[in-house]
Amino acid sequence: MRSARIWAGVLSACVMFPLLGGCEGDPATPEYWVKALTERKTRDQALKDIRKEKLAVHVDGLIALSKDEDDLTRPDVAQLLGQIGEKFPETREKVGPALKEMADYGVGGASDKASRAKNNTNKNICDAMARIHYSAGAEVLVRLLDSKDQNTRLAAVTALGEIDATSATDKLIKVVEEDDNNFMVKNAIKALGNIGDAKAVPALVRMLFFERAVSFYAESSYALFQIGKPAVPALVDTLGGKKDHLQKLPVAPDPWIVKAKCIEVLADIGDAKAGEAAMSVLKAPDSGVAFQIIAAQKAATAAGRLGVKDAVPFLRKMASSIDVTQAELPLEALELIGDRAAGAEMVRLAATDVFMADCQKQFDAEACKNSAEEVRQLRLEAGTRLAGASELGAVEKMEAAEKDAKLKEMIGKEKARLVAAKECGDKAECWAGKLKDPNPKVRDKAGWELSWAKKADTSAALIEALKDEDLEARFAVFVALSRLMPKEGADKVAAILKAETGKLQFIKINEDLKRLEIKMRRGY
Repeated sequence: MRSARIWAGVLSACVMFPLLGGCEGDPATPEYWVKALTERKTRDQALKDIRKEKLAVHVDGLIALSKDEDDLTRPDVAQLLGQIGEKFPETREKVGPALKEMADYGVGGASDKASRAKNNTNKNICDAMARIHYSAGAEVLVRLLDSKDQNTRLAAVTALGEIDATSATDKLIKVVEEDDNNFMVKNAIKALGNIGDAKAVPALVRMLFFERAVSFYAESSYALFQIGKPAVPALVDTLGGKKDHLQKLPVAPDPWIVKAKCIEVLADIGDAKAGEAAMSVLKAPDSGVAFQIIAAQKAATAAGRLGVKDAVPFLRKMASSIDVTQAELPLEALELIGDRAAGAEMVRLAATDVFMADCQKQFDAEACKNSAEEVRQLRLEAGTRLAGASELGAVEKMEAAEKDAKLKEMIGKEKARLVAAKECGDKAECWAGKLKDPNPKVRDKAGWELSWAKKADTSAALIEALKDEDLEARFAVFVALSRLMPKEGADKVAAILKAETGKLQFIKINEDLKRLEIKMRRGY
């Protein structure tokens, strides 16, 4: 089929230009395309044919055309070279040097046709080098950071991150610290994270707290996570106030916000210092400062992810709050730790009479009735995740006594976890099989049970289950894999992330998967 398409393109060229020598020769040879592209009469049609096929045989012709500095098709040539180089890795040693030679460092920011073509060529050179991961192009990309064209600069920033250009660290730090374009800064932060040079840590720590119409926290925190262990000392120093990484900020951030952000990044990296800091926040007396609540929530998550069992009493107290916004993360932390006793307690607190009595200590009966479903479901969800089959009777009794049809249905759905627990008990192989259960509540329970079991022989089943379209079940599987860290799973996680690029429903959970892939490759 491919050869038929090639000949169809050649035929169309010959029909249009029957008297031209450009149609002579074998289109399966590089020489044919060199001639077709260097002769102006056949160039346009040859480029059209190449855009359709993008074959390795086209490379020599495109390189020959790239040497014509005044030709307005050069942006297309650079783009096509990158696409073909990506498709056919064996061509990269030809494509890369040709791209380097095409760069124009003298073009300004004028809007005339020739200047636009040169700037577009430079931009496409950057994109192409990123596509083929051409590390030898780092010097060219660094020079293009000084371009007068913002699109070229942005493409250069991105490409430097894609090729892991450590030599560009200083220039990228300068972009982060001095550029007034927020989008440029965000992409420079991403590039520094991809490169992973510890030299960037002070600038990235500062950007955790810097805001200028937008926040740079998401990009900076992930970049610091990518750098990993070398970022820990600066984060700990900032957390403890030993070094002023924040001195350039126009306003000093609230100390509770400093704690919240540093604890979150340290917990992502997996450093024990995050657990110590989390405990200090959880133990702190109420200061009356609103930001302390944010810090306590971040501390709860960190304690859960790091399995800090000393945090359990504080987490249980927070988890019993009627306010679901205050209870949700502490409940998740108890799930992460695997506090079975908290499971039985949450089942008890989900009962109608217990909930209403608890709620009416703070709110009137009508308000409690209106919030019953949301609060009771959150409690029952956590309770059935953590508890074993011993709590099945209590949930069945709760279901039978419930008069509200909607609440009765909700209880029945959450009960499915405990029905599965009665069947599987503590048998890991049984829970591994439940990862394929048609009920997402059961799959969710299976993931949590396997996260506590930590059985290496369940890794393959968990990796397969990581594609689960139910977000709660997928998170439980992520937690289990983050405890096992099978190195052989990294490529499969990467494949899932690639397949789901742009799917909005998976954006939040796949932030966790991105970190999982990196940790799997590192082995921690």
